[in-house]
Amino acid sequence: MAADNVQSIVGWFEKFPEFKKNDLYISGESYGGMYVPFTVNAIHHHNAVHTRDPTIFKPNLKGFMVGNGCTNWKYDTEPAYMEMAYYHSLYSGNTWEAIQENNCLDEMYAAEWKNAPMGKLCDGLISEFYKVTDKINVYNIEGPCWGLKSDKS
Repeated sequence: MAADNVQSIVGWFEKFPEFKKNDLYISGESYGGMYVPFTVNAIHHHNAVHTRDPTIFKPNLKGFMVGNGCTNWKYDTEPAYMEMAYYHSLYSGNTWEAIQENNCLDEMYAAEWKNAPMGKLCDGLISEFYKVTDKINVYNIEGPCWGLKSDKS
């Protein structure tokens, strides 16, 4: 992915050479926290490898920004949402405690990466969480969740 992004960025500058002297900042949001640092690292290495070759364009990389970034699945996605939802009383403390006691977050993480099903107990607990929170806007828990069908439809 990062190598493809470097090719795209260098290709863009080749297509629009009037921007070659500009500073380059890479930015992203949310899951961009996974892509942006790897892309920046790849640009840095591209520039370092070709330092002495004037025929190869080297972007003038100055920095990067990531807003509300996900940098680690285990800590920034569902597990973080489940913990935040518990501390905001969006679901039962008994469910949260059972999820923790049965290591369901670790099981969910392993199942995600191995493309394997979770055990019945954890699957039920995680399903219970999503059933209770499915109409909550994670970015604004007190506001409406736009785009959901009404229960009347």
